[in-house]
Amino acid sequence: MALAGGLLALLLNTSAQAVSPASIVITAAGGGFANTCSAPPANNPLATIVSNEGAGFSDTFAITAPGFAGYTWTGENGPIGSGSYGFGTPALWGLNVPANTPVTGTIFVYSGINLTGVRIYSSAITWNCTTGVVAGIVNTDLTAAVASTPVPALSLPMILLLGVLAAVSGMVFLRRRAG
Repeated sequence: MALAGGLLALLLNTSAQAVSPASIVITAAGGGFANTCSAPPANNPLATIVSNEGAGFSDTFAITAPGFAGYTWTGENGPIGSGSYGFGTPALWGLNVPANTPVTGTIFVYSGINLTGVRIYSSAITWNCTTGVVAGIVNTDLTAAVASTPVPALSLPMILLLGVLAAVSGMVFLRRRAG
């Protein structure tokens, strides 16, 4: 009976939760976000991060804003320690947007070195490029989306097999009670 129950539980388990093996989590703005609508000045926005990115992983960041084509840094390989994460300067990004435009810096962690594999974690911070006021921080574990594989529906042969296992288990159970 336990075997049939365990097999049934295994076959019907559709949970595909995963926990990212590496992440860089933005926890706060570290400074330098004001006056980053264009260059100069040479402000370097710093995010305070907690990292568990070890060897074998890599990360990069992207800068996006409405009306801006975007910038993506070439990346680096882990391990990355916790502390400050610098996004570079508006001159580096080629950013030139109107005052008070929301700018987003997103850190992406990859499952392999040199930005290979798949994105497994993202952490984004959005700020007002004039005032530097942070509008939000969003940390997202992407492993559930990457790791989830469709669970096939039970086919007729599988249903019949489960029925036979249940019947055999029932017969064994009744024999034990009778004996």
